[in-house]
Amino acid sequence: LFSEGEPRTLQLRFASFRGMALRMRAALLTAAAAFVASQDGPTPVSKVIELLEGLQSDVVAEGQAEAAAYDTFSCWCRDTTASKSDAILGGRDNINELSAAIQEDTAEKEQSEAELVERKAKQEAMTAELQDTKARFEKAQAEYDVQAADLSKAIRSLESAIQAMEGSKPAALLEIRSTVESSLALAAAMELIPE
Repeated sequence: LFSEGEPRTLQLRFASFRGMALRMRAALLTAAAAFVASQDGPTPVSKVIELLEGLQSDVVAEGQAEAAAYDTFSCWCRDTTASKSDAILGGRDNINELSAAIQEDTAEKEQSEAELVERKAKQEAMTAELQDTKARFEKAQAEYDVQAADLSKAIRSLESAIQAMEGSKPAALLEIRSTVESSLALAAAMELIPE
């Protein structure tokens, strides 16, 4: 009836109960047999013996039913304990896997954040360098525009001087000389004339 894993005290109680029932049955049967042998027909004692025998069979049947229920319950307990233990172990494995994944993702996130900070610093440095370069080119453009305007003016003055010389009279040569002198002074001020 009982497996080796069942509590020993329950096994002892059942064995003790069974032994006591058997001894009581034997004593009653002996007494009843002696009494029945001395009398003919049903007597009150024989009726009591019959009732006790019926009670004995009821007790044995109830004991067997309880033993069967206990076996069923103990099997259910073993099965449930095993499935819960497996679920707990599976949960622990799952926790360990998820913890490792969280740590890995956290490390990747920290690395990504570090790279982002580095990229932002590079972008700020490059933006500052770009602004500095733009300022230098704008200054160079302004200087070029001033020189180009001065050179254009000097070229126009020389062209008008050449035209005046080609179609000129001696009095116009004096006028050309003053135009050339002003053009040369302008070129000297711009440091366009090598020394």
